[in-house]
Amino acid sequence: MKKIKVLPMALPLLLILNILTMSNILFAQNVIMGTIQFPHNVKKIPAIRVRSGGKIISYNSCEIDQKAKKFTFCAPKFNGQKEFYLLITEIVNFEKIKSSGFEESHNTIDYLKIDPSKPYKLYVLKLETIQSDTADKKKSASHNHTQESVEYHWTIEEQLVPLQTGRIPDDTIVVCFNPTFVAKLEGGSAFELPTIKLKNNLTELYGSEDKFIDLSNKLLLSSLDIDAIHARGQQVVKNEHQRNIIAAPSA
Repeated sequence: MKKIKVLPMALPLLLILNILTMSNILFAQNVIMGTIQFPHNVKKIPAIRVRSGGKIISYNSCEIDQKAKKFTFCAPKFNGQKEFYLLITEIVNFEKIKSSGFEESHNTIDYLKIDPSKPYKLYVLKLETIQSDTADKKKSASHNHTQESVEYHWTIEEQLVPLQTGRIPDDTIVVCFNPTFVAKLEGGSAFELPTIKLKNNLTELYGSEDKFIDLSNKLLLSSLDIDAIHARGQQVVKNEHQRNIIAAPSA
């Protein structure tokens, strides 16, 4: 009689777990860049706390360019993700899960929220692909075929949070900064969100350069409370257009 060898169930299960683990690693490696453009009359730009999807974006993954007056960060994104929520506000709070008689439910966070009566700016950013069919078509002499160029365009729409709850959408990119000093959002590419451009009279609005730095530092310190409920982002390595982007887990 021919013997039939039966594989133990642990082996295929192990293979499945390995595949799922590798998929999650690849899935988490996508990032998108974000830039805050300060006016050039600012002598020194401060560090800014940015969060995304319940995680603190490490300062090791951010860049402060004092010459160009830019603060750059990288945020995680899903494969194929073309829609992002961007919130600019000074304070973010949280709502706990309503108690159902169990003591541990008091310490479980349901969602993040803001006070709708306080200043904030919430944007929905959508990346659209535009294929040119007229002037940008180029004739290839060697292959005798037409090549279409692909362009990317961001649509920017400002929204409001629900008045009753103030709940912000999941996976929102949160920039902790005074939203009243934001002039506009513009530009962007397939690998970069639209740039947050601040008003040219920023220091005048604060009163002086010293007050601007002082208040920025106080805002950074005030974010420590909410930082306690945000997990540190995992290490992310991504090569975008020959640029190595590394997001280390420490702040």
